[in-house]
Amino acid sequence: MGRAKALTSEEKNTIVRMKNREFCISEISKNTGRSRKVILNFLKSPESYGTKKSPGRPPALTSRQKRAILKVASNCTLTARQIAARAGVDTSLKNVQKVIRTAPHIQRKKMKRIPPLSTAHKEGRKKFAREHVHVFKEVPKENVILPQDNAPVHTAKVVREFFRKEKIQILDWPARSPNFNIIENVWGHLARSVISRRGGIKENNSGAMAKTTSRIYSTPF
Repeated sequence: MGRAKALTSEEKNTIVRMKNREFCISEISKNTGRSRKVILNFLKSPESYGTKKSPGRPPALTSRQKRAILKVASNCTLTARQIAARAGVDTSLKNVQKVIRTAPHIQRKKMKRIPPLSTAHKEGRKKFAREHVHVFKEVPKENVILPQDNAPVHTAKVVREFFRKEKIQILDWPARSPNFNIIENVWGHLARSVISRRGGIKENNSGAMAKTTSRIYSTPF
């Protein structure tokens, strides 16, 4: 049922005159064609009648839902839909984007393009694998070769000088190669698996981490 129109100036004057002449509310309602509720509301406070603004549509998201969205969106590379799913908020894509866009502490930045992987780089990887493939069950005690991924901390002058003095042989590493350190990949997979659960990272996630780790190591490669 729609909301009744506000009283006109003429109707207000009629109601006041009839009330002053001691007409009852039912008689005023019958004479003006207005409901008893409208007339009573007007007579309760004639001066402030009609000045109250409508609250409008209720907000699409509660404060708690907004906080959940911003918590997930902070320092992440997820899409707006993924952020909503991770935060457990069921709303439209535009609502999520609006919350993030109007947050003063979040700045959107376009991700840098990854270096292109050319045919030469791919062939370098294959050549590297063929030349260094060596399967063994026990860790050798002699002729140890140190693998490192050419990160700046590994190629600093002082580090290279240390390797030279200690006569440590370094494994040649092709440019733009993936991380061959298996444990690094395990850490990444473990973090993504635990964080993907609704609620994200919590202080006590030992159970979830243990379960995920067990599943990883039980999966045949």
